[in-house]
Amino acid sequence: MNRLSFHCTLDLIENGDSWHEEWDGTTKILSAERYPCEIQICARQTGYHTVVGRYEYGYYLVIPMKDIGAGISFPEDAHWNTEHLIQAGVPPVDACSISAGLKAAAPYLPR
Repeated sequence: MNRLSFHCTLDLIENGDSWHEEWDGTTKILSAERYPCEIQICARQTGYHTVVGRYEYGYYLVIPMKDIGAGISFPEDAHWNTEHLIQAGVPPVDACSISAGLKAAAPYLPR
């Protein structure tokens, strides 16, 4: 499958300062015949090889090279997934990229 493009926006408040950032990225679905699926997400000169799976109570996302795993909402729910990835220790900018990349891939994932 070709690369899918996505756009991210993030408003941050840190130490009393606030700022707005925007950037683009790409998603490449490496396997999506059935769960778990492997997806490569690239943005801001960073790449994440992710594994997305489904279990009885929902979905999960694992980033094996970073030893990160988190329960996620539906792949389309970028806002909720971003917040949950931040809680799992992913930096906000990367969490936003991963969630937006997952949302771009969602129409091509198994139901």
